Amino acid sequence: MIKYLYEIEDILNLKPSEVEEWFLKCDAISLSSLKIKDLVFFNDIPIYSSNGVYLFRNKVNIVYVGKCTSRNFVERIPSHFDIRSKGWFNSLLVRLIKSEFLNLPDISNNDKNLTNVAKYAF
Repeated sequence: MIKYLYEIEDILNLKPSEVEEWFLKCDAISLSSLKIKDLVFFNDIPIYSSNGVYLFRNKVNIVYVGKCTSRNFVERIPSHFDIRSKGWFNSLLVRLIKSEFLNLPDISNNDKNLTNVAKYAF
């Protein structure tokens, strides 16, 4: 089974300069494989906390770090993929547009671009 849930104790002994490299080496679930169950349970144990940090990464970089404080993971993570330009919480997609597609013309946060970058993320 892939370990994708980590506790603060996992990184307490790391220097700040080592944290990003550690996360890039950790197991993770790809977005195309992620299931709602993975956001509710880890190894069949409920994830009750609504406090935590999650990150999106590719093989080379951490692309986005978010936190859960008032909502739980099952509510928070899918909301990043709102492909409507008037969506209130598509900050991951907006960040991907700005960081991954800088060389494309007309790379505004319109519905078509948000849809394309969501496909790219998955």
